[in-house]
Amino acid sequence: MVRSRTVLFITLLFCLALPLSFFWGCGKSAHLSRKQLTIATGSRSGLYFPVGEAIARILTETFKDVQIQVLETDGSRQNISLMKEGKANLAIIQNDIAYYAVSGENMFNHQKVDGITGIATLFPEIVQIIVRHADGVTSLDALKGKKVAVDLENSGTFYNAQQLLTHAKLWDGIHPMNMAPSQAMAALEDKTIDAFFFTSGLPNPNLAELASRLPVDVVSITPELVQEMVNAYPFYFPTQIPKGTYVGMASDSDGLEINAILAADGNFTDDDIYLVTHAIFGSLDTIKKAHKTLSQITKASLRRQLSIPLSEGARRALAE
Repeated sequence: MVRSRTVLFITLLFCLALPLSFFWGCGKSAHLSRKQLTIATGSRSGLYFPVGEAIARILTETFKDVQIQVLETDGSRQNISLMKEGKANLAIIQNDIAYYAVSGENMFNHQKVDGITGIATLFPEIVQIIVRHADGVTSLDALKGKKVAVDLENSGTFYNAQQLLTHAKLWDGIHPMNMAPSQAMAALEDKTIDAFFFTSGLPNPNLAELASRLPVDVVSITPELVQEMVNAYPFYFPTQIPKGTYVGMASDSDGLEINAILAADGNFTDDDIYLVTHAIFGSLDTIKKAHKTLSQITKASLRRQLSIPLSEGARRALAE
């Protein structure tokens, strides 16, 4: 009897001495301080919504007493507004738009958003310059004097295009057209524009569908320009788009990527963020199987430099 009590006492001491991340192994369950979580994502036709659903499934399994809602939204800009208004606790956001929000720049000019912190990098999104394969465009310089769709003004893609073309000394040399991606795809097919910018993950299903009807190329960016962009902005990284990504692509294309990140609103406590981060990313096998877009996640990619402050709770969880 004494021995049984001694063993029980030692076991309890062992559990108490362990980090919070090991509570599950001691017969305890982690509990959030809130009973509802809302995740802001994107449209159902894009990547943000299904990735958000995958994250919600993991959280639902871990925190059985928490009600989790996934919001379909217009994307990063709206997600930031929802967090600012207290209508979303977690959100998937492009890291460049997150940077504009916390810095009060571009579409958030003089509207700086405080309190938003980063949790982890999820997956890359590539700045793609799409042209008709038949036109034989092989460089940005060939776009001079051409009609180029740069998305709607104040969109993330618009600023990607403006920044890149400005550094290439081409912004004043093209005819910029403000078109949503769906409009731009139709216009390229109708030959009313010569190229369009589109920032998305690879391969984008809508672009793949377009390429099945109209073979396309992705214009390569010179290594020198890529490095200039990486040096000038905290959210760009060099990347390469493999040949064959879309029908018509006969060679690899050097380019720029930004990253989709998971962010938390300012009302999240560090302890709650720790628990959420550990639940989602504590087992890489689990998160990689949750959605094919997340299959390439590694410990290194999760910790990739963020353009906004990293939450202390997330830092603790990712360091384990």
